[in-house]
Amino acid sequence: MGKGLISMIVNVFLLFMIGGWVIFLLSFKSSNLPNEEKPSIESLNVLQRKLYHILKLNGYKVQLFQPCGRYTIEMALPHYRIAIECPSKVIPFPKHQESAYPKKDLYLANRGWIILRFSTSMLQHHSHQVLKRIEDKILETQVP
Repeated sequence: MGKGLISMIVNVFLLFMIGGWVIFLLSFKSSNLPNEEKPSIESLNVLQRKLYHILKLNGYKVQLFQPCGRYTIEMALPHYRIAIECPSKVIPFPKHQESAYPKKDLYLANRGWIILRFSTSMLQHHSHQVLKRIEDKILETQVP
C-alpha cells in the first residue's frame, strides 16, 4: 500500500470520528442534564420540605425556585403573588432595615410579590402559626 492510500484511510477515519462527535453533541438535549442543574424538592432542607408538604396538603399550588428577574424565589404561591423564604442562616442586619435582603425585597415588591420569611425555629416548632400567617396574608390580599 502506498503512502497516499494510508493517508486517505486515516483521513476518512478521522472524518468519521469527528462526524460522530458532532452528531453526539448536536443530539445532546437539556433534558439530559444532571439533576443538580434542575432544582427540585430535594434541594430544600427538611423543614422547608415540611412547609412545602403542609401547603400542598392544604390545597395550595406551590412553585419551587420561581424565577423573578435576577432573583429566585425559594417557594412561591404564584396565584397569590406570595414569596416564601426560609433562610437556613440568620443574617444580622441593621435595626433600621426591615430585612437582611433589602434589594431583593424591593425588587420583588416592585413586581407585585409579598415576601414572607420564616426562621428554621419557627418552621420546626410553630408550623401551624406559619400556615396561619400565610393564610392571613392571602386573606389580606383578597380584600377589595
